[in-house]
Amino acid sequence: MDINVPLILYVKPSYKASNGPAVYGTLRACGHFAVWYSSSRYIGYSVAWFDATLKGDKSSLEIFKDGGDLSNDKTWTSVVNKGL
Repeated sequence: MDINVPLILYVKPSYKASNGPAVYGTLRACGHFAVWYSSSRYIGYSVAWFDATLKGDKSSLEIFKDGGDLSNDKTWTSVVNKGL
């Protein structure tokens, strides 16, 4: 629903072009300004991603793998990962 940063033009190509670990998912029913009114839906995953990739926290990394918390979270859709 983000008309400012269309998935097909920017987000998906960036994910596909990544040579390192990457995760892609879409928050259901959110647009570009979700950061202001819906931060609780993604802030925990953002912190976990930084912990996993910058601190090497293996338990945080598990959140993003197939079958992990993110892929089982019903507020997210189209969750995929690579290089984990």
